[in-house]
Amino acid sequence: DTWNLKDHNLNKSQADVGDRFEVRRVRSLKGELTIRDTDAEHKIAIMGCVDEQSENFVHLIGAISVSEAREKFKQDERGNIYVPQSYLYNVDEFLINA
Repeated sequence: DTWNLKDHNLNKSQADVGDRFEVRRVRSLKGELTIRDTDAEHKIAIMGCVDEQSENFVHLIGAISVSEAREKFKQDERGNIYVPQSYLYNVDEFLINA
């Protein structure tokens, strides 16, 4: 399904891509991937950074399943988990094996 960006809050339960993939934008290629307390266990979170030269291009930095992130890392006081890039799988390899 597609929907207007202004309706994003109404579609939080839907995945960004297909039925399992959540793309999380970071502001820098050095950022961490955020897993929110509302993310479903079956989803896969992909860290993406918008290219500085072209906002139509997104660097896909890495990916991890929500369930694995919750097993490896503790939640903060708001229920969020921050996954360092060193724990992310290469997106190409991860998507092939997912």
